[in-house]
Amino acid sequence: GQQILDAIKRPYLLDEHADALNLPYLFDEHAESHRSTASLGITMFRGDPISVETLLKQADLAMYKAKEDGRDALRFFNPDMQRAIDARVAMEEAIRRGLERGEFQLHYQPQVDLHGRATGAEALLRWTDGRGSERAPSTFVPAAEGSGLIVPLGDWVLSQACYQLKVWESEPSTANLTIAVNVSARQFHAED
Repeated sequence: GQQILDAIKRPYLLDEHADALNLPYLFDEHAESHRSTASLGITMFRGDPISVETLLKQADLAMYKAKEDGRDALRFFNPDMQRAIDARVAMEEAIRRGLERGEFQLHYQPQVDLHGRATGAEALLRWTDGRGSERAPSTFVPAAEGSGLIVPLGDWVLSQACYQLKVWESEPSTANLTIAVNVSARQFHAED
């Protein structure tokens, strides 16, 4: 504990300790040498009434930030880390609710040949949330990808696109149209 406090006051000490972790070591005298790196998360408190669990969560968030930034690093916790986590969790929950409530829609952008004849359409995913706010795909697709929600969302998109093809099939003017759908790599890796 005191070494860390001293190191915070004199940052070069943290570098010295991190360098010591990078030295080669042996498991036994006949083994090859090994090296390891350390990703360190540090949180500070000044006697504030904060629970041990909260302090450990803060240090954990800072450690994951160190790993995200390339490993073998140290990062101090700051409240922006917690806000980013909270925003991501809120977005994931909103996507779940949106799927349950039918807030997503597919829009179809025509695809045409060189003569301007429609050959099909590209399915474009749109979301109007429960408050009537339109959310750009760039705000929710990365969150869906990162959380795995892209798979049920992708299932919904594929189902809707297939339904639309079936509807078009019954009209002579649209019977031969195709639909292009963007599919996540995670969708391809899903067992089904």
